[in-house]
Amino acid sequence: MIVTFIVPILLWLSQCVFAAVTQTGTACVVTPLNTGTSADDSTQIMDAYKRCGNGGSIEFTAGTFYIGKVMDWSNLKNVDIKILGKWVWSTNIQ
Repeated sequence: MIVTFIVPILLWLSQCVFAAVTQTGTACVVTPLNTGTSADDSTQIMDAYKRCGNGGSIEFTAGTFYIGKVMDWSNLKNVDIKILGKWVWSTNIQ
């Protein structure tokens, strides 16, 4: 009975895509929270800018990145940015 319950949960978790910033040296790879427009990816994007935005590279993987707040890009210096996914901005940014 427990196995019947655990297997579907493990399958579901393996299909979920969680936002993350993976860093190797000065290279960051960012994945979106999901493919919809409900979860804000701004925090992960700003984290990548902070970690790799000065003399490094940042790659945004395929998927939809939802931007729900103002992001400061003024500290980016000599950085290569590769956007493979789609960026969608909220229409209600304060």
